[in-house]
Amino acid sequence: MKLDWENYRTTFPDRYLRSGFFDQEVKAATQVGHSMTILDIGGGEGTVAIRDNVRCNKELKVYLLDPHVKAPHWMAGNVSMETDIHFDLGVARGSINYLTKPEIKKLPSLCTHLMANTFKNPPGTEWVSRAAENTFRKPLIERYRLREFKQARVEHELILEDGQKISHSFFYYTVEDFKELWPGVKIVEYGKNSIILTV
Repeated sequence: MKLDWENYRTTFPDRYLRSGFFDQEVKAATQVGHSMTILDIGGGEGTVAIRDNVRCNKELKVYLLDPHVKAPHWMAGNVSMETDIHFDLGVARGSINYLTKPEIKKLPSLCTHLMANTFKNPPGTEWVSRAAENTFRKPLIERYRLREFKQARVEHELILEDGQKISHSFFYYTVEDFKELWPGVKIVEYGKNSIILTV
């Protein structure tokens, strides 16, 4: 069964949705006293820091770049990679690894500034499993592993209480990949295996 991105909050482990260090950086970047046009890359309701600032500053106009999810009511709408809008800031919270290299390379032409978070080192090639809970405190098993295809991908599975298995995958990019795709990118490490990319 594939992940339903419109309702991912009901199944995804809550640790991915909790506010953290990256969210504080986004909040600081969007807490300005003037208008700003923001591109939320695959974040939707997950990008809590932007949503909270929109409530306080009506001069922030936010668009969602996500082909699988309709923009929530507090955003201005959905856009595609072919948009004519130029954004002051692009934010990819937990989503940069779902984009292809050509898509990642194109983002600086759409945005004056970009912020993304991702993981530095990939998981191993054997399945790693751990117990988790979704945002409704329902238990589930999360498991993941690295697979080498034409391009390295991480396979990710969620096994629900009733035994349903929800699967999806995303790309693994090295720090060197990001340096090549975004020349001049600034990289800050945080947590055990996380990095923030800014350009």
